Amino acid sequence: MTLSMMSLYADPSHCEWFQSVWKKTGKKLDMGKSCIRFKRLEDIALDVIGQAIRRIPISRLISLYEAAQS
Repeated sequence: MTLSMMSLYADPSHCEWFQSVWKKTGKKLDMGKSCIRFKRLEDIALDVIGQAIRRIPISRLISLYEAAQS
């Protein structure tokens, strides 16, 4: 299974933050450019996923998307 988080791909500083916080959980991160791969729900750090979603307001995500389109 995968969880796609385009905000990680679109914002390198957000991705760096995400990877460092994930590392502190002790769980293995199997990640592509924007997808987090896992086999079981227990394999992912749901609290970190929640923090990552809360950190990027929708207006920022839309701005990142529009910048990538031009």
